[in-house]
Order: sequence, then structure tokens, then C-alpha cells
Amino acid sequence: RFGQLGVEQNQGTWAPNPDPVLIHSNAFGGGSVSAIAAGGTFSVVLTSEGEVWTFGSNHKGQLGVAERFGVWGGAVWTPQMVPQAWMQGPGGLTVSAIRIAAGAKHTVVQSSDGKLWGFGNNFYGQLASVALLGDETYTPSRLGLDLATFGLDDTPLSEVASVVAVACGSDHTVVQTADFRLWLFGSNRHGQLLRAEHAGEWEFNPEPRPIEPCDLFDDQEVCD
Repeated sequence: RFGQLGVEQNQGTWAPNPDPVLIHSNAFGGGSVSAIAAGGTFSVVLTSEGEVWTFGSNHKGQLGVAERFGVWGGAVWTPQMVPQAWMQGPGGLTVSAIRIAAGAKHTVVQSSDGKLWGFGNNFYGQLASVALLGDETYTPSRLGLDLATFGLDDTPLSEVASVVAVACGSDHTVVQTADFRLWLFGSNRHGQLLRAEHAGEWEFNPEPRPIEPCDLFDDQEVCD
């Protein structure tokens, strides 16, 4: 319907597409695919070269490009490479994308220097941005989730747990750090942030809050 399959077949229609179709690697600059993520009405591809390609609906900027941003439906039929805002690391070092995750209308990318970048819908704070609350953006922007912003500002970088996994729900985001903690932010309408604050409410929750491993597993032998 919105081009999220990356092919011309049935573009712009409500027709079903039950048969798998092949997208040639040429559509992604000839690079091999190393990871994929399916959003609500869009798709995200990570190549072995560290490039991020997107296609489908860009209504909320979830493709990370300007094309069709803000247009209802925002259908982008062909894969587009997301401008690589993360390419310049500390000291001018070149970095690349290593992880991707897609929600209903937002995308999160982790770069090889550990930083997190987000674009798309931030209505509930799922991009961890206070400045963009209730808004959206197609410009990849640093999430407030890097080493110095996990509530560990005074901890030496060598002792801070790095990000090891990222996942997006419909309107929220979950980040796992190497110390096994989970950091959640975005919508808590259905209790998906595992906290009582704003549970069942249509409220913003842009500040990452940690969940300790022992909050999830009632295993006294492990947690004591």
C-alpha cells in the first residue's frame, strides 16, 4: 500500500501480497544485507557497509529522508539511503551503522561508536527527545541515550555499560546495556514501560528509566 515491500507490484493498492518477492541488492547500492527491520508501514535495511536504506511510508519522517515527509501516506516506493549523520566519530574517525530497529512510525539506529540515532514520530517520547515532544522529524538526531546520559555522567567512560541491543515497539523504545539493564521510554498507555507512572494514560515519557534484571525475574538465587 505504501511501498513497504520495495517493489512495484500492487503499489498504492489494498491488494494482498502473500507471495515473497525478491529485492535485488542493487536497490541498496549493491551492498549485501546484514539486518532488516519491519515498521508499521515501512521497512529498514542495514547493509554490510554500514549503510541504512528505507522505503515505505514517510509520513512521520520514519524513513530518515525528506521525500514525502508530512504527506498523508507518504509513500516512497524505492529504497532510499538515509543520510549518514553518524559517519563522523570522535577525532574524525569514520563510523558506520551497526544496529537498526523500527517501531510503528519511528526508527532507531546504533552507530559503531555506541551512539544512538532516531528519526520519525516522537509523539510519546519514543525518540527520547524532550525538544521534539509531540512532533516528528526526518533528520537523524542523537537520542539522549549515549554513554554520558544513562544517569552515569560522573562514571568514567571505560566503566560505563555500552548498548548491546535496541528494540522498538509500536510507540516505545527499549535499549539494553551490557550490565543487563533495560532502558525504556515512549508510550506507557498499555504498561509497556514496566512502571506505574503514566500507565494507562496518553502521556509523554521521553526520559529513559532503567529496569534492573531482578525486577524482571523473581530468582532469589541469582538476585540475592
